[in-house]
Amino acid sequence: MKGRLKQELHKQLLKTEGFELAQDRLTSSAVAAQFFGHAGLPAATDSLAYEPVQRILAIATSDGRVKFVGQDGVECTASSASQSATKCLQFLPKKGALLRVTEDGDLQLWSLSDGRVLESMPFADPVTSVAIMHDEPFILLGCASGNVQVVSMIDSSGNSAMGAVPVHTLEMQPFQVDAEEMKGQGAVTCLTIRSHAGRHRMLVLHQATGVTIWDLRYECPVVLARNETAEELAGLAGAKATCACWIGGQGICFALGYSTGDICVWGLPGPLQQGVPMNRPLEAVLLAKLRVTPEGEMAEAVQQLTFIPGCATECPNNLLVLGGQVTEMPPALTILPLDCLSGDGTDQEATGATRFQPHSIPWFGAVQGWALVPPEASINEFDDPTAIMVLTEGGQLMVHDLNTFQPVPLSLPLQELQAITHCCMCASATEGGHGGGLQAATKLHSVTLERLRVRPEYNPNRFRNPKVS
Repeated sequence: MKGRLKQELHKQLLKTEGFELAQDRLTSSAVAAQFFGHAGLPAATDSLAYEPVQRILAIATSDGRVKFVGQDGVECTASSASQSATKCLQFLPKKGALLRVTEDGDLQLWSLSDGRVLESMPFADPVTSVAIMHDEPFILLGCASGNVQVVSMIDSSGNSAMGAVPVHTLEMQPFQVDAEEMKGQGAVTCLTIRSHAGRHRMLVLHQATGVTIWDLRYECPVVLARNETAEELAGLAGAKATCACWIGGQGICFALGYSTGDICVWGLPGPLQQGVPMNRPLEAVLLAKLRVTPEGEMAEAVQQLTFIPGCATECPNNLLVLGGQVTEMPPALTILPLDCLSGDGTDQEATGATRFQPHSIPWFGAVQGWALVPPEASINEFDDPTAIMVLTEGGQLMVHDLNTFQPVPLSLPLQELQAITHCCMCASATEGGHGGGLQAATKLHSVTLERLRVRPEYNPNRFRNPKVS
């Protein structure tokens, strides 16, 4: 009652001042909030992925959104019902889709054509890591139970998405590899696959035991790299493997990062390099031991490893390492050259002296993700990278040239504008009335335009069909 009385008093006051209110024709549906778009990088970013062939950048946020960025001025922001942060973000090569794994262990499939969520698969056994089989329509999922499950990519016709075909949905497969078969215990903390000469080898890192190399063709474990083996051969007392990656393209060499800040490079025994598994799994061969910090100093755990073939160090094999810094220092990125390996990723005789020096990537904040960038004219995702794109906390993107190691900030055009501090809801004025006057759709604008009408500098053309961007 008080509100209605106040409104009537306001009308009478306006009439005494000579103003006549226009009829209110605004409906409730006309002021319903709608999302039309977003410019710039969100502040709540938590992961990054890069598609080098189409040159599309994807940045996920901790509240379930994904920002797609193409050439200058081309942006798309999509959202999902999940409000969970991102655990893993990967493009599906030649499939026109993006794969996102949430911290809750759900699997999401996003379309690149319109940004829709094509599939959202909750798992009773949460997904902890993902490996995509190149040139095959399958995705391997490492789970909290230690098992590895398989999903297939399905096209719009309901068949397996073989070759360069857009994926339409995902389908769970009955086949899985049990942790007991892999002789592993604990959740799968890292899962990656290497295919070469008809061989498909899966590297599985279990949280409690270490690494198992599983041969997908023969369906058996072929190599073990246990935490106890690292303690025995490399002197890493009490160390646990925290991350892993393949080295080279032949699937005969891999690197493991440990909780002590050490990195060990392991190779497959000679007989297994020919592709024929033995009756029982063999122990991996220790090729080298590396550290970001000097030997003997206490260091933080190595959090992630990525293999880089050839860069400005002129060393044919390098590791991009996150973590391993001195205790209580924030995790940073470092490029470590692998002097112990030849250009094809096989063991070579040690020279006794380090010919190549490590490079530290400048630190601009907590690292949330990175991607390797191939040369500008490249149309192959497997070409040697020329730069590293790093996403840091707060949505800051830096590109580090591997030739000069000079960082260059990458900002979207609209991000360079000043921040928005105030906003208001407005309705467009319409042309009409006697003598070319203006009529407004809301009470607020009817008063405002009436006052503008009595000003001598009033120009009706200034208010003709205004556009709000």
